[in-house]
Amino acid sequence: MVARGDLGVEIPVEEVIFAQKMMIEKCNRARKVVITATQMLDSMIKNPRPTRAEAGDVANAILDGTDAVMLSGESAKGKYPLEAVTIMATICERTDRVMPSRIDTLNDNRKLRITEAVCRGAVETAEKLDAPLIVVATSGGKSAKSVRKYFPNAVILALDDQRSHCPSADPEQRHHHSDGQRNRFYRRLLPHW
Repeated sequence: MVARGDLGVEIPVEEVIFAQKMMIEKCNRARKVVITATQMLDSMIKNPRPTRAEAGDVANAILDGTDAVMLSGESAKGKYPLEAVTIMATICERTDRVMPSRIDTLNDNRKLRITEAVCRGAVETAEKLDAPLIVVATSGGKSAKSVRKYFPNAVILALDDQRSHCPSADPEQRHHHSDGQRNRFYRRLLPHW
């Protein structure tokens, strides 16, 4: 997690954006999930609209390759929690439409595990064919996440062999956070069992 508020306390404010970019890049190279959080739309604790700079921060974190952006005070104690979530989602969706594929930028000539090599090959093929959909058979979501890390232009349909990994239809069970439920938050990844 890139905790921008904590970074601002620990390092000079002018260094925060560079530390954020470096951490996102390192996580992407290591194929690890990275969340950019805190003070994303901070002015919305008191105001119904974010500043242009805050909206740009959210979009730039996504363009840099973050997997998720997270609100904290804006939705937990702010005067406009619904508006904050709605605006954050709108910025994410708009940025998502112009997010380029990262298949070339993550080419670092290191040896890949079998699953990652197959996933990379699937994305390369989908990009060359301009395919609208990549179907991934998975058990737990790791293969789908590996495909997603390359930000393909295609939608990813993750077919999971275990119902327990997919979102529950039972309201009593919605507090359990399975891999399938977490996968819903990844860009263009649609889990299905």
